[in-house]
Amino acid sequence: MKKTLAIILVLLVVFTISVPVSAFGAAAKEITVFVNGQQLVMDQPPIIEDGRTLVPLRAIFEALNVNVGWEKETQTVLADWGDNSLSLQIGKNVIHMGDGHKITIDVPAKIVGGRTLVPVRAVSEAMGANVSWNGVDRRVDVTKTWSTYYVRNVGELINAIGSNHKIQLAAGTYNLTEWIEEHSNKYQTEEIEMYLPNVGISEVFDGKELLIKNVRNLFIEPAVSTDFVQLVVEPRYADVLAFDGCEGIYLTNLTMGHTIEKGSCAGSVLNFTDSKKVRLMSLDLYGCGTYGIEAYNTDNLISENTTIRDCSYGVISAYNLSNATFTNCAFKNCMEYTMFECNESSLTFSKCSFSNLSGGLLGGIDSSYYRFVNCTFDDDAWAQVVDAAAVTSRVTMIEPAH
Repeated sequence: MKKTLAIILVLLVVFTISVPVSAFGAAAKEITVFVNGQQLVMDQPPIIEDGRTLVPLRAIFEALNVNVGWEKETQTVLADWGDNSLSLQIGKNVIHMGDGHKITIDVPAKIVGGRTLVPVRAVSEAMGANVSWNGVDRRVDVTKTWSTYYVRNVGELINAIGSNHKIQLAAGTYNLTEWIEEHSNKYQTEEIEMYLPNVGISEVFDGKELLIKNVRNLFIEPAVSTDFVQLVVEPRYADVLAFDGCEGIYLTNLTMGHTIEKGSCAGSVLNFTDSKKVRLMSLDLYGCGTYGIEAYNTDNLISENTTIRDCSYGVISAYNLSNATFTNCAFKNCMEYTMFECNESSLTFSKCSFSNLSGGLLGGIDSSYYRFVNCTFDDDAWAQVVDAAAVTSRVTMIEPAH
């Protein structure tokens, strides 16, 4: 009897080990969330509660380029994007929109694992996004669409500036100064900013410059990718395009610079202040601008296939520029001062070329990090990078080509 019982127990153990998990019901797939096709990385997995999917609020808000805040006393989530806003209190079944109307939700926001989770469909749709659910793959897709503006002149271009706007330009040259001068002569700056809340006009020594401020998700590109589109300004102290307090700036296939002879400018081509998530793709930034790019207190700047050339001071000037990456970019024919005058910043260059850069190459190496991956240098630039790498670990080279 004892022998028979032992045999039965052994058979039960073998059966339990050998039967696939699916025979007893496989573990459910982990929920994945994609925003405009890009999968979100979340430190707290999404959950399903009463048939609703809840996700970490910071992950979904940041992916949609929405500012997020938190009122600790009332446990209230705050969000704003462009001229819109919402608030959502933990445990409450209502979203309060900035324009006063309310949206009732089935499942309230809650705190799980020290993270605030919000119902992804209700919150995303409140921000103007579309949401779909694939039950087989357990996948959430959030798609944010943009308003598209086809423009043919500077006036139409400036009037189209705003959050979640995609501006597509007809081929040609757009002289921003002509519009600025015409309108600043007719109207007070305050009147222009009242009509165009994301546009400002600033005085510079020899004229005026355009300032784009507080926009989220602004795309500027040619209507036809192969068309030549050029943005220019006349005052030598003016930046061609300046951005302040912006997030999600996408500039593609554009040529930008000043109209006067190179070597006599005091304004840069692009200027970013207190901004993040900047994408500069296939640009030609030329002098006489002092620098191709100036960036201050700016995070997550990525540039690909871009040329910065003929600038009168250097290539890039930056303070507190973090997570800046340049890939397949060319820096050439710039002159006079330090080419990369960057402090408290971190920059990575991959497959970039450096040639005919007159002046010191790297500034701020006691506070900034420079990383060069598979880049090419002329003799002078090569010598300066080698010297800098010899004295500080903040300058590194990986697979350099010379």
